[in-house]
Amino acid sequence: MTTWWEEHNAMAREHGVDVPLLDDAVTLLDDVEAAFASTGAATPGWPAPDVDHSDSRIYERVTEPERFAIVAARAEAWVSVLTARGWATSWTRGIQRVLVPARREAAPMVLQVSHNHGATFVTVGVGDPPFMLQEHPDCACDGCDMGSETLLQGIDEDIFSIVDGSLEVVEGAGQRTLRTSFSGARSTTSKRRPVRGVFGGPWDQDWSPRRLIKMSF
Repeated sequence: MTTWWEEHNAMAREHGVDVPLLDDAVTLLDDVEAAFASTGAATPGWPAPDVDHSDSRIYERVTEPERFAIVAARAEAWVSVLTARGWATSWTRGIQRVLVPARREAAPMVLQVSHNHGATFVTVGVGDPPFMLQEHPDCACDGCDMGSETLLQGIDEDIFSIVDGSLEVVEGAGQRTLRTSFSGARSTTSKRRPVRGVFGGPWDQDWSPRRLIKMSF
C-alpha cells in the first residue's frame, strides 16, 4: 500500500504543487507506520464508504463506531517512536498523554483520547497550557466518514507538524490562526483571551523544519 507521504512526494516532484518531505521526515513516518503494525494490529482500516450523500439519514448513523479505535492505535504508534528515539518523555494525565520534548526550544504535545457512543476520538494539543487542535475524527457518522487513510493522515500531519517545528498557532482577541506546512486556517472564537501563541522548534536538534504555508486572507 502506498502511504500518504509517498503520494505527497510523488505529487510534489511531478507537479511542483508542494515541497517534498525530506529523507529524515520520510524515515520518521516509516517508523511510525512500522510501529502501527503492532499498535494497530487489532484495528483494521477501511475504505471510504460508498454512500448516497443526498440521503440525510447517513448523517445520523454510525454503522461501526468501534472501528474508530484505530485513531488511538495511531497515536500510540507515534508515542512509541518518539520516546524510543529519546526525543520526548511521556506521562499520563487523565485522558491525556503528555509528551515533553527533550529540547527546551520544542513545544510539548498532548494526545487526548475520548469516547462517545462507542466511537474513539483523538485530539492533538500543543503547548503548555495546550492549544487543542482538530479532533480526529471530527465526526464519526457515515456521511462524514472518508475512510481510515484520510483519518490517519490528519493525525499524522498534526503530530508531525509539532515534532517538525512547523506549526504556528496564535489565539486571542476573538480569533485563532493555525498554520502548518500542510494547511492553514483562521477562525473566530468566543473566548476573548489575551493574544498568545506557540512557535515551537523541532524535537531533534539536527532537524530542518518545513516552511509554513503562506496565508492570503
